[in-house]
This record gives sequence, C-alpha cells and structure tokens, in this order.
Amino acid sequence: WGNLCPAINPALLAAQLYSESGWNPSAVSPADARGIAQFIPGTWAGHGIDGDGDGDRDIWDPSDAIPSAASYDCELAKDVASVPGDATSNMLAAYNAGAYAVIKYGGVPPYRETQGYVKTITTLAKSFARPVGRVAPSQQAAGAIYF
Repeated sequence: WGNLCPAINPALLAAQLYSESGWNPSAVSPADARGIAQFIPGTWAGHGIDGDGDGDRDIWDPSDAIPSAASYDCELAKDVASVPGDATSNMLAAYNAGAYAVIKYGGVPPYRETQGYVKTITTLAKSFARPVGRVAPSQQAAGAIYF
C-alpha cells in the first residue's frame, strides 16, 4: 500500500503509522481518533475502505486501516497538488490539519502540532527507508568488527 500513488512510499507510510499510533491497532487518542491509522470516526465513514476484501470496513483492523490511510493520503495529495511548497509535507499536513487548512495557508499551516507532525514523519521516513548503498559503520562498530 506504500506504493499506491506517487505521493507516498513504504517508508513514509510506515513512519506515518508509527507517528499516529506507534503501530498500535487499539490506539485511541483524546480526540477520539482510532486504530493504527488514527482515523476520526467521521473521516473513516467517508474514507475507510475494505482493504482485505472481507466485506467490512473495520477501523480497528490494520488490514483495512492501512490501505485506508494510503488511499486517503493519495486523495489528500490530489486535493493539495496546486499548493506551493513540498508536496509530501503538504499531503501530511492535510492528513493532520485538513486540506482546507493547507490550501488556506498556502502550505503547511502555522499550527505547532501540524508542523511537528510533518517534521517527525519526514525525519522518521528516512530511518525507515532501505539504504541505497553501503552504510559505513560507526567507529565503535568498526572496532568491534576488527576485534
């Protein structure tokens, strides 16, 4: 599901889910966001999908919630595609604060929570990404290998 559209990738989706719930499918926020992808019930009603094809859309089931988060990310990316700035940051900000806020402010809104959300996920995504080349060992690791 991390390759559903050009706006997301597996590392970004994993970082988003980790940031939302710590990958906890039973998480509930003070704002009543639920499940691994932290959908508010009203948003889930309009954007939740049956990702595993079992005939239901279950906010608590990662097999539905993860595809729903990916699908919703792709929808939001389209909604904010004309907004200046970094497309990934704008999409993540829309997931957190709503597409209207991103459009209104011409990018990531000046909300501390949203700015932190975008920064956390984009930073985490780098650590979840597969290295594209050899990773140099730290001096301590090199010493252990030499020993």
